[in-house]
Amino acid sequence: MKQEWATFIDQLPVSVLFLHRDEWEAVSTRKDELPAIFLKEGGTIRLWLPADSMNKMDLKSLKQHLSERMHELR
Repeated sequence: MKQEWATFIDQLPVSVLFLHRDEWEAVSTRKDELPAIFLKEGGTIRLWLPADSMNKMDLKSLKQHLSERMHELR
């Protein structure tokens, strides 16, 4: 994990769990394309940012996009 990304997610106002593909597949039966960002609300996991969107962004764009969407989580 890039240090810039690690620092960014540490500063988010929500709890973040970063899983590699093999770790994700061990805990989830979802078959979404990865990388992706999911939200866990209660016992439900929903796709928040799909792979096709993530793959179009560089790190700066991804950080900006997530920062702009944080209001959805409050």
